[in-house]
Amino acid sequence: MWRRIFCALSWILLFASPSASGAAAGRSLAEQDQRALEIRLAISRLPEERVEERESLYYEIVKSCPETEAAEEALWTLSNLYLDSFPEPREQMAREVLELFLAHYPTSRWGVQVRNRLVLLYEGTENRSRVVELCRELLRAGAMDLPSSYRPFLALTEAEAWDQANETERAREAYAAVVRDYPETPQAQSAGRRLAEIKAKGSGKK
Repeated sequence: MWRRIFCALSWILLFASPSASGAAAGRSLAEQDQRALEIRLAISRLPEERVEERESLYYEIVKSCPETEAAEEALWTLSNLYLDSFPEPREQMAREVLELFLAHYPTSRWGVQVRNRLVLLYEGTENRSRVVELCRELLRAGAMDLPSSYRPFLALTEAEAWDQANETERAREAYAAVVRDYPETPQAQSAGRRLAEIKAKGSGKK
């Protein structure tokens, strides 16, 4: 596992380095598109079970064709690969490639989809501040980008992240916002119950 994480980090550093940028700058967008097409054809010829070769080729698209939409798609596909194509899900690797996606393509049309997956991947980890940050970024998205039915879930997820971090006051405020902003939803009911528990605990300490 650690060998794979180290390899991925090496790719990330290479992609972010000035020398890599210079190499990509030496190719026109049309040339990068052509190169990406060639690599994707090579991937399509590989059997599904040759996961590591497919992984390497997707990273090659990211490295050598960074200005193309194919690079964005490759990063998303790599996250699928890490979650679905190995005997055990590689959630840490999936998080890394999706964070790389956001770092290099912050205004991508895939942004909402990427952030949604990251919220799910960070849930239950110690990185609760990242959960909060992602939820807030998503809740700022326009109505056309994020379905209204998903907003209560994100708001409750943010509140629970504060709660799990023992940030009681922030959790209380966030739960109250769920109740206020999304009344008559299952998330508002859950938030209301948790608010009552927090209040009861506070009263018991007095």
